[in-house]
Amino acid sequence: MRIMEVYAQKRKRKRVNVGIDYWNALLPNLSDVVREITIDIRNISDRIIKFADELLLFGRDWSNYIITHKELRTIQEEVPFIGIDSSLTPPLRFGPYLLSAVSAVTTSVQRLGEECRKSLNVRMVRAPEKADPSHATNEIKLEMFKMEVRKIQEGISILFHDHDGKGAIFIDGPLVDPPRFPKRPEELEECYRNEYIKDRSEAIKAAIKDKIPIVGIVKRIIGNLLISYLQKSLSEEIAYININDHTLVTLLLKYKLPNILRNSLKLTSGEDILLATKPFELPYDVTDYSNYRENGIYIYFSYILPGISNPYTKVLRIELAFDRKPCEDELKESVWNITKLIAATILPGHSLPLPIILAHRACTIPKSTAKILIREMVSRYFTNAYIQNYDLHVAIDLSNILLG
Repeated sequence: MRIMEVYAQKRKRKRVNVGIDYWNALLPNLSDVVREITIDIRNISDRIIKFADELLLFGRDWSNYIITHKELRTIQEEVPFIGIDSSLTPPLRFGPYLLSAVSAVTTSVQRLGEECRKSLNVRMVRAPEKADPSHATNEIKLEMFKMEVRKIQEGISILFHDHDGKGAIFIDGPLVDPPRFPKRPEELEECYRNEYIKDRSEAIKAAIKDKIPIVGIVKRIIGNLLISYLQKSLSEEIAYININDHTLVTLLLKYKLPNILRNSLKLTSGEDILLATKPFELPYDVTDYSNYRENGIYIYFSYILPGISNPYTKVLRIELAFDRKPCEDELKESVWNITKLIAATILPGHSLPLPIILAHRACTIPKSTAKILIREMVSRYFTNAYIQNYDLHVAIDLSNILLG
């Protein structure tokens, strides 16, 4: 009871009292704004649905989007999954260096519901501060990207040796990661192109050669990759819809189509509907995709909703790779097969594939742990400085001052 009282008091202290004049002035305007937005969203949704034939994987052939629970259970029971992710702590300034804890993980499950095995690498990375601290930050990120490549190679090896090449690899994030890397300084850009991208491309090629699906799964949709394609290929009407991809695919796949299909298709209790857009090749202008093409990799993206019956599912962007330019039928088949794999790995009550959840949890370093690392770093620096005949007070002062 005492804990709850303390919590309530803290909540009470954080409240900000807003005068009645404020609310009297704001609320009428708030109502007008919300009403206008509601009308806009409805109008945009009605206009978007007109482009269903050009947008959707199978056009308006609604029956092609139906999947049975039996087929999804078969995938869960027979397909091994690998989840891969990497992360870093916010860089910490310590004297002339920026330091960060960098991690990368490979998680594997023989069947969904069975015990997950994980292989985690964590190490401290330092980079010289130089004149621009952002250069050092990019050096640290590049080390994280390199660690992730090694985990991709490890995931391929696990599936090849332990599961006879059967299974799929899910990467938390896009295949072209990062979408765009800074071009300066030149030595860092050269390392990025000639080492990281080359190694990542070779790892992707190895997966393709072994017929292992390797999929980038983007949880947070930003930008206008799809809108840009539509504005180039469709009628001018889409150009006047001032939205980005997030709004477009959310209104279409999560709101408009599910309502239509629930009314038009009589699904049984053992069926669900998976939705996907047509795949489009990654653009060159807003990504570093051209570097992958130089290494013989073709990458396409599509937006999917892996099931309309689970209210928690969210629209995801997927990226899939080929070692040659695929034909339209091959692209459609690949997107549909990957959509089914992802749908099979989203358990009830969850919004993301289980391999992605497991990998993210395994490699993400919590803020509380990062604070412990900082304290440990200060303590060890103080000890080393004192051992090297620093005056005690000088060692303490340096430990506090150098930590930025």
